[in-house]
Amino acid sequence: MKKELLIMFVLPVCFISCITAPSYYVMNDANISLLKKKNDLIASATRGMGDNYITTDGHITYALTKHLGIMMNGSYAFLHDDDDKGNFNHSKRKQVELALGYYLPKEIKMINFKTHYISEYYFGSGIGNIKVDYNDNGRGGIYEIHRSNFSKLFIQTNHGIVAKYIELGVSMRLCHLNYYDYKSKLSDGSNINVSKYSGYFLERFGVIKLGLKNVKLYYSLGASDKAFKHLKLNSENNIYNIGIESNITNLF
Repeated sequence: MKKELLIMFVLPVCFISCITAPSYYVMNDANISLLKKKNDLIASATRGMGDNYITTDGHITYALTKHLGIMMNGSYAFLHDDDDKGNFNHSKRKQVELALGYYLPKEIKMINFKTHYISEYYFGSGIGNIKVDYNDNGRGGIYEIHRSNFSKLFIQTNHGIVAKYIELGVSMRLCHLNYYDYKSKLSDGSNINVSKYSGYFLERFGVIKLGLKNVKLYYSLGASDKAFKHLKLNSENNIYNIGIESNITNLF
């Protein structure tokens, strides 16, 4: 636990000291907006860190009706890792998502405070790409070049408690990733034989939001596992995010 806290508090100046193998899937932060009523417009921006990658995420969620919501997510992850022997891992991942869902708010009382218990269920899709340049052969060595696009389908459920100054939420997401237009070669021009990658990931998140009624600080933890162990695809297993969230509708 102390190690995890240290990672988060030194996040802006954190550099990894050893060359890490490329990860071809880096999960994005889950959108756990917890809509309460029609026309709620909630936006958030977070900065985070996976096992090795630095991530930036943006979320927008809008309540179209009393129970129908739409979410839009954008995410960028990168790793720029070098050592004094000439080894390096320069990687980038970009993706955007769109999802439609059903939300169900229920007013409850907790210690005489008015709160809401929110359940949300979303189905969505996304697209993205990865770029990886990787060398573990030392200075002047032949390095690997990987490029790929990917598509994503996901089912996500969110549950949480919303009060005036605090929100607590959990989320579970099942994703299917399909990589296409996958191109891999060596820097000398020769090709690398690779398999076509596709598979499922099961992801869990927890979030706490603290602050004013309509603007809160946001902190989340996430974990990802391959749903089928035979999937041969390097991925990040954990992610930590900190940021800010606002209910824009109630600001005006």
